[in-house]
Amino acid sequence: VAASRANGPAPNAGPSIQDYLSRPRPTWEEVKEIIERKKKGSRALADFEDQMNKNWKKELAKNREKLLGGVDKDKQKEVCFQFHPCLTF
Repeated sequence: VAASRANGPAPNAGPSIQDYLSRPRPTWEEVKEIIERKKKGSRALADFEDQMNKNWKKELAKNREKLLGGVDKDKQKEVCFQFHPCLTF
């Protein structure tokens, strides 16, 4: 303990409080622009997800049609409700 005290106080590794308080900060206009850019990014992501959902629904419908294409209508009802015995006709 005495040896470490003899070396003096530990050097400051990070910025001082004065440095922290005097750092450059964005203006109110810049903050508004940043918020607007984030909103645009969110809208773009939402549009992309909507498009992907539409494509996925089309692909599911196509695969469903391919699987049920050779089945007649009565058989199709049976296939649709085979997992729900209370819903059979």
